[in-house]
Amino acid sequence: MKRKTKMGILLWAAAVIICMIIIYVLPSVAGVFDRSYVAQYGSVDVTDDVDAYIVRDETVYTAPSGGTINQLAKEGQLVKGNSRIIEITGKGDSKKSGSSESILKALGKKAESAEEGVASASGYVSYYIDGSEGKLTTSRADKITEKYLDKYGDTSVKKFGTGSVAKGEPVFKIVTNGDWLVIFFVDKDQKNHYTEGSSVTMKFPDESNDVTGTVRSVTKDGNKYRVAIDSNMMFKSMLSKRKVSVSVTSASADGIVVKCSSIVKKKGQTGVIVKNKVGKLIFKPVMIKADNGEEAAVYQDLYMDSDGNFHNTMTVYDEVLKNPGKNEIKEASVLK
Repeated sequence: MKRKTKMGILLWAAAVIICMIIIYVLPSVAGVFDRSYVAQYGSVDVTDDVDAYIVRDETVYTAPSGGTINQLAKEGQLVKGNSRIIEITGKGDSKKSGSSESILKALGKKAESAEEGVASASGYVSYYIDGSEGKLTTSRADKITEKYLDKYGDTSVKKFGTGSVAKGEPVFKIVTNGDWLVIFFVDKDQKNHYTEGSSVTMKFPDESNDVTGTVRSVTKDGNKYRVAIDSNMMFKSMLSKRKVSVSVTSASADGIVVKCSSIVKKKGQTGVIVKNKVGKLIFKPVMIKADNGEEAAVYQDLYMDSDGNFHNTMTVYDEVLKNPGKNEIKEASVLK
């Protein structure tokens, strides 16, 4: 190959490499040295994705005799006390199934015979039973620990009340029409998201509507914190689920959105460091509406503190330092 041809190939290859560096490498390297950003108006949600347990007050009813089940009430139907839920006809199984035996063992004496298919209690009808109905109750909620839930909360939920049954097998349950609980466990840095008496919004799997609730308690449980949420909102799968993955939003706010790494203290006041049009550093006090650990929504233009004093604060499109250093905080003049 001629010398000029080789040189041309090398130059072409070098040009390709340079173009790739310009397109793919330089933007990311520039991002590392980009120490500020432009603040914009938006929203911040404080949301935790947790594995939670649903705790209800419910009564399990068993078949008074063997036979074939005919359901007279639908799953989720709200009934009065002494309503007939099922009817049993013909001859049934001579022996209880293995799943029935394990659930009855877990229930102990916490089951009633459904004489003539009638439920003595009022509430919602459900045919999903797991044996924890007598253990996980709202009256015991304050004593329910993570260890306790590992023992009673992980049992599989089974559907009953169909086909042929033996005498004494579970056939349906009635869930009290009132407050039920969601219990879950969070780390120390998440516990501050929950304050007793505050409202939260919960998103359950396969549910189109959010469920609202109120924080009942936040208590230490080993290395974690147990959060109990009260709710009386009925939703499709509430009666059939025990352990669920839930997204819990404890705070949501609109405002100017800043990175949490930008928030600093100067002379005991919380704020951010911004650059003005001539590059001068200004400390602007802020008041946080919501903080999810990565971003915070703060008030715009003006806010009033807890003492009733008004403060000028951030405006949209302020250029904010990502991670202000000690010297930059010291150098920054306080916004008047």
